[in-house]
Amino acid sequence: EIIDNEHGPYTIENTLEMCRVADLSQITPCVRITEVTRSNVLRQLDVGAEAIIVPDIKTIDEVKNLIRYAKYFPLGERGLAFARKAGYGYSEKAKAGLEIYTENCNKETLIFPQCETKECVDIIEDIVALDGVDGIFVGPYDLSASLGMPGDFDNPKFQEAIEKVCKATKEAGKYLMIFSFDKDQNL
Repeated sequence: EIIDNEHGPYTIENTLEMCRVADLSQITPCVRITEVTRSNVLRQLDVGAEAIIVPDIKTIDEVKNLIRYAKYFPLGERGLAFARKAGYGYSEKAKAGLEIYTENCNKETLIFPQCETKECVDIIEDIVALDGVDGIFVGPYDLSASLGMPGDFDNPKFQEAIEKVCKATKEAGKYLMIFSFDKDQNL
């Protein structure tokens, strides 16, 4: 399940509550954010997001900034706060010491740039090669529109783009997700 802050009407308080429900249901709280800004990334992580999906990626610098905001030293520059996921400093994870805490958080905070633009497809190998990127989330509708063929998933140009993303992600040993209305849909 994805808590969709890009297209949904959610406030940070709504996202907090949905992250709590996900935790209680043993589901990884995955949040799609609206844009790559430090405050946006930090707030989502501080309320409990364990995975961040970022739409409309077009440049490598956007992805580098995402890593910088979402990951702790040495991968990034995330501001340190013992927020909800750390029991406000009282969880066993937080008590294990700062180095262990930040190392665990870096492993457990998943970053998924969303490949839904031609520009992202063009640099997909560079994106998945970045330390701190855990996988790619493909937005097929926006990607097909960006390629000039909205919703034409059978178009060879669209299929070629999907194959390129799949190959690069697999070769980098990263996760790959794709949006679909139907689990049997063949993209």
